[in-house]
Amino acid sequence: MASLGGGGHHTAASATITGMTLYQVREKLLELLRHFCPGKRTVRDIMFTPPRMVPPETTVKEASIRVNRAQVNNLCVVAHGNLLGTLTRKIIDKAMYHHLDDTPVSAYMITDFTSLSPDTSIEEAKTHFVTSGVVFAPVVKNDKAMGEIGRAHV
Repeated sequence: MASLGGGGHHTAASATITGMTLYQVREKLLELLRHFCPGKRTVRDIMFTPPRMVPPETTVKEASIRVNRAQVNNLCVVAHGNLLGTLTRKIIDKAMYHHLDDTPVSAYMITDFTSLSPDTSIEEAKTHFVTSGVVFAPVVKNDKAMGEIGRAHV
């Protein structure tokens, strides 16, 4: 509030403002808030980069090795930088159980997935995970995989 001729401490302050219209006070307060308060956090701030990716011709066996080595539960299936689908450890494990080791992951990838934009707010991401029931979402901009985010991140 010192900027407006007032005082106080970091959790409570006040000022008596004279010589300004209500509109001018409002605009000055908004300007001060933009200056002193950090912007809204977005998915870009907390996403894991680069995303863990495999090409569509990767075998189920190789995908299994990758998720185990990286200790993750999801992979992005990407060709020429474009996200084609996602793959879960559960799907990989089922394919391995049925001895489909040499099958390309493109046969089992999830193509009906939801993604988030890097500019999605953290609150929107929380809502997405709660309402959709998914635990993982690729972060995509212009069809390119930029990162990944899980429910645990938000």
